[in-house]
Amino acid sequence: MSLSLVQPWGLLALLSLPVIFWLHQYVLRGPVRQVSNLALWSPRDDAMLEGATRTRPPPTPVLWLELAAAALLSLVLAGFDVTLGAQQQRHVGLVIDGSASMAGGRSGETPLERAAEALDGLGASDTRVSIVAARARPELIGEARMTIAEARGVLGALEPSGARVRLGPALEMLSGLGVSPQGVLIVSDDPELQHRQLWRVGSAADNAGVASARWRPGQAPFVAIRRFDDRPRKLELRVAIDDGPAAVHTVDLGAHAEAPLSFPVPPDADRIELALPDDGLVLDNRVTLLAPPARQVMVHNGAETPTLARAVDRLIAAVPLLRSAGADEAALRVGDNMAAPPSDGWVLSFEHDEGEPRWAGTLTADPFSPLAAGLDTHGLTWAGPARTPPAGSQAILLDGEHPVLWQHGSLLRAAVDVGHSNLLSHSAFPILLSNLAAEIDRNAGGLRQRNFLQGQRLVLRRPGDWRGPVTWSAPDGEERTFTADERTFDLGTLSAAGLHRIQGEGFAETFSVAFIDGRESNLGLRATPNARPELHAELSRDRDDRTHARPWLLLLAALLAAAAYWLLLRGRTP
Repeated sequence: MSLSLVQPWGLLALLSLPVIFWLHQYVLRGPVRQVSNLALWSPRDDAMLEGATRTRPPPTPVLWLELAAAALLSLVLAGFDVTLGAQQQRHVGLVIDGSASMAGGRSGETPLERAAEALDGLGASDTRVSIVAARARPELIGEARMTIAEARGVLGALEPSGARVRLGPALEMLSGLGVSPQGVLIVSDDPELQHRQLWRVGSAADNAGVASARWRPGQAPFVAIRRFDDRPRKLELRVAIDDGPAAVHTVDLGAHAEAPLSFPVPPDADRIELALPDDGLVLDNRVTLLAPPARQVMVHNGAETPTLARAVDRLIAAVPLLRSAGADEAALRVGDNMAAPPSDGWVLSFEHDEGEPRWAGTLTADPFSPLAAGLDTHGLTWAGPARTPPAGSQAILLDGEHPVLWQHGSLLRAAVDVGHSNLLSHSAFPILLSNLAAEIDRNAGGLRQRNFLQGQRLVLRRPGDWRGPVTWSAPDGEERTFTADERTFDLGTLSAAGLHRIQGEGFAETFSVAFIDGRESNLGLRATPNARPELHAELSRDRDDRTHARPWLLLLAALLAAAAYWLLLRGRTP
């Protein structure tokens, strides 16, 4: 049993006891006198105090009950507590490397299985354990304070699949849980990790994996297979397209060698699955690539200047994202001296007048504009009419302080005479049009690609055909629903490898997340076991086993006050 007083100043509430006693002892109480008529009393003001005397009634049960209730409430305000059944226990913390290699290796000798051995040496059965998985974001595994048996259970169910390890946030989380720095044990298979409380686990194991994988529009799928150990040998790579039979490709790899491979697929192929034989790490042996979406920006070439019209046609044919279309269905219209676009379209207007144009001096591009990304003005000559951009425009290209190319909403104006300038033969023209097409494609929303890597952050804009609530579900069971009013969907950092699904009213989209990590130190599974450091965990009280008296004091005070009130009412009843 232990006593505590958290707020000593709360004892000032005990001053209410003499106040209650004084109110009971010093009261005006007049005797009851029956008279026939107050008119017989004169003056009437004196009659009001006639017979009134100050008396001291004897202590009553009501007084004692009120004093007892006030005393108990004062102790509760002061934080007085009687703790029964508290035990002195050790509180230790376990930081588990959350990278995928912790699940690799030979059966019975995986780093994660060896991490479970750490629990056997943490102390007696009354030791409390906190486990945090060190991933890109730390994650508390199980309850904040577990017994050794409970910790073994949650550790056995842990499935590490991360590609990055960050110790700092995991150690901060344990510190917030009340674990002292001397009571923290870090378990990892990364040989490059350094910490004085580190226990290296794992052993060398054969491992090969997919080091790179991509499938871009208009291109064949590409992968790179790498060996992460010192044993050169041949590997059989199984490749299956959609639901067809798997084809086997033999890859001869030397120690730490890498082989790039490309696979021709039919034009209507939607999915390709690649699989290597199981080895020390299974997670990097399988990759699913989905066909990239056929996204194109429809462009209407309405240029009247012949040289401009020919240059725009050549660019539409050269840039895969662009496609020629009519004015009604085009997302971008290009022409001379064009008006503002409708609400659902973009316009690139080349402004020029009859007569001699004004020559520009030194041209500079705005580094903060996405339309000017990669734009090099070296060797670019510019001549055009003088134009004043409307208020709120964003300058993209400037002649000193005077804008010659600017954006106002979805209208892009270039004050340039293409007959006197070399813009159409300069690299700035295709870069500008490609950046504009990419910006239009981003604003269209939806999935711009279908293959991502673990650790990437994905933020989507709602396209026009995604109506109503939108639900995202991951292969690990995580699910999130966005309301119909939300225009942007932040899926955060993609952590679960496999196929993800986005669906809503009348639509469904699928994208793939692959585990690809080229760090040899992690995927090589080469950690050498070392001696486990000794823990010096401080003794702490386990709050889960305590029995507190404060709630009982509060309940007793309430019962005493209720009893006093009941006696007071009973005494006034005729």
